[in-house]
Amino acid sequence: MRAVLCGVLGFASSAAYAEPPGETPVNETPVAPPAVAAPDPIAVAAEQPLAERAIALGTALTVPSGTVEVSSRYILGVGVVDASIGVGRTTEVWLEAGGGAVATQAIGVKQVLARGARWQLALEGSVRRVVIANQVAPGGLDMPVPQGNPAQISDVTDVFSVGVIGSACIDAGCHVLASVAGNVAAVNGPYLTSNTMWLGAASVIAGSGHWHGVVEVMAMPNPGDGTIESMMFVGGRLGGRRLAVELGVTIGTDDQDSGITPTAGLAARL
Repeated sequence: MRAVLCGVLGFASSAAYAEPPGETPVNETPVAPPAVAAPDPIAVAAEQPLAERAIALGTALTVPSGTVEVSSRYILGVGVVDASIGVGRTTEVWLEAGGGAVATQAIGVKQVLARGARWQLALEGSVRRVVIANQVAPGGLDMPVPQGNPAQISDVTDVFSVGVIGSACIDAGCHVLASVAGNVAAVNGPYLTSNTMWLGAASVIAGSGHWHGVVEVMAMPNPGDGTIESMMFVGGRLGGRRLAVELGVTIGTDDQDSGITPTAGLAARL
């Protein structure tokens, strides 16, 4: 009798927890949330202020969409103020104005052509005006006079350039970013042996966290006599996601700009 009673109670218990006829049991196994893909290393590198340029020239990276970066530089005796605007994920518009030994104004556009997780290729075009003020004596151009004399002329040169820039992360975390750029330009100004010129540059930005070192080498023909001139920039950057300070030196190899001169910069992203 005890066995029969236990069997009846067991059947009743199982029947109470059984699914009604015709219904499929519900699977209550917890489902893991979809994995979130990590951002591309090249995109992470672009989040750092000044990532869109080395010291003198640009990289293939652009300012993030909706971001405005304002920066200032002192390089080769010229103080320059830049404003770079991220227009969409792959387009940057920049403005530049500077004065000192040379006055310059420029506007340019950088457009990403292709990209991968660790590399980016961009096309950049710009229009620039360069003004060099020369003090001259009333008797002719070959007789320099002290500063402040009203006898002065200005050499105005207009430069229309287009170039291709390639940048790539050397390691998986993009702690080392290498870039190569080539530009061709149409030049309109006095004392030129040619109305076309080229410029080549290569740079490396290396570091992590708040500190990055920068090395850049560039070469171009002298527009006056056509001789090849080269220049090297060596510096470092200290900063975070919004602010960065840049210090370095310029090492010239041609006769007029030989020697070492200081460079400095400051950037803020808004």
